[in-house]
Amino acid sequence: MGYWLMAQCDTYTPAACAAKDAFEAAFPPSKQPEAIAFCKDEITSIRSAYFEFISALCQRIPQLMKEEASKVSPSVLLSIDDSDPVVCPALWEAVLYTLTTVELIPLIDTVLEEPRLQHGQLFNHLAETLSSWEAKADMEKDDKTAHNLENVLLNFWEKLSEICVKKINEPEADVKSVLGVSNLLQVLQKSNKKKNGKVRFADEIPGNNIKSEKCGSSEGENSENSELMTESFTHNSSNLLSPLRKKPLEDLVCKLAEMSFNYVSEQKSEQHLRFLSTLLDSFSSSHVFKMLLGDEKHSTIKAKSPEIAKLAQKNPAVQFLYRKLIGWLNEDQRKDAGFLVDILYSALRCCDSDVERKDVLDDLTKVDLKCNSLLQVIEKVS
Repeated sequence: MGYWLMAQCDTYTPAACAAKDAFEAAFPPSKQPEAIAFCKDEITSIRSAYFEFISALCQRIPQLMKEEASKVSPSVLLSIDDSDPVVCPALWEAVLYTLTTVELIPLIDTVLEEPRLQHGQLFNHLAETLSSWEAKADMEKDDKTAHNLENVLLNFWEKLSEICVKKINEPEADVKSVLGVSNLLQVLQKSNKKKNGKVRFADEIPGNNIKSEKCGSSEGENSENSELMTESFTHNSSNLLSPLRKKPLEDLVCKLAEMSFNYVSEQKSEQHLRFLSTLLDSFSSSHVFKMLLGDEKHSTIKAKSPEIAKLAQKNPAVQFLYRKLIGWLNEDQRKDAGFLVDILYSALRCCDSDVERKDVLDDLTKVDLKCNSLLQVIEKVS
């Protein structure tokens, strides 16, 4: 029975037609459902063997499987909802190898190098596909099937991490590839992407009745200050992301951020500094800043205000701001510091309150920050 059914799928049309005719001659249409049901165990074993065969080919001759992707992918991926316990282990292994060898990973690798393709819907479709797998893994009652699904996702993230690291881990990283990695990571965390908004002061809001407080400036003169709007510094919420995505995505971001930081520190790479700015804008968290500080996280900083020095001891983002960012802002050869100011505000988003953010901004006017950089900080809030 199995041979008859498989032969009908032969890519050589005469062979497929001959198998179909032979099957119909042996089993009239009215008898076919009964015959197939009777041979269910045999058919199931053959289907399981087929998926095992696909997995083996993906491992042994991946290039050939890539060339036959239009045939391999549908035969495997369209069976993804199969619930037969005998077939599922082999099926999910085949899905894993198809995705990483034939389908998604090679395609993503290509798209990351071609900006024109990045404007399409591939990254969005990828995020939706991951969401559907994550939901299926969360709802799956069969432990073995759920485990197989989780393995598929883990393998996907492992392969994705490899190609992203490869794009960034170059002294002269390709601008197109760096932009592609940045766009991809932003889309993959779009479920908790913060709202775009301009930083505004409370007294800029029409109809706002909050009175500005008078406080002394660094020269002892009175000047108007007001609290920053809370919504402008909303933390990135990761509550909407599945744990199956949140952890590997955060790990990848930390790995890329650390790699970029090392290129900046050791080779003064502006390309990696801009990429780091983009990463921190989308993934600002104390965890990332703590990782970037490394062994320096336990040392003290020289802030004008003792309150800020104390704040930095508990907040890695503020400590990073004073220990690293101010030095970058003051480098003479850097005329455009806009992306560095973005890092500053990424660090401020890690503060617990608007009061802390305001105190840090006030203190920055008292440290040795060059006029050009200070003006760009001011423009950011104007």
